[in-house]
Amino acid sequence: NCEEMAASLKLMEPFGQGNPEPVFLLKSIQMKSVSKLHDHLKFSLQLNGNQIHGIGFFMAAQLEVASGLIDLGFKLKQTSFRGRKRIEAHAVSIIPTS
Repeated sequence: NCEEMAASLKLMEPFGQGNPEPVFLLKSIQMKSVSKLHDHLKFSLQLNGNQIHGIGFFMAAQLEVASGLIDLGFKLKQTSFRGRKRIEAHAVSIIPTS
């Protein structure tokens, strides 16, 4: 599940030069609940039966592209917001599926 994968990724830290953070690819997917939040793109995904919240920092201009069928490159992050831990997808690339 996503929590186990995020915990496994923490074991590979610290990320940086010589140890880049893994980027995952989902091909031909449809994001859910796509919206803009300031300069950012907010969305959710169905991933292995779990709903995952996601954000694309400074990707608000891609709202129209993100509303269609896409290939999504993302990093899986374990975050804490208002005291609640959750797994998030941080978009790296959003490309229309050809």
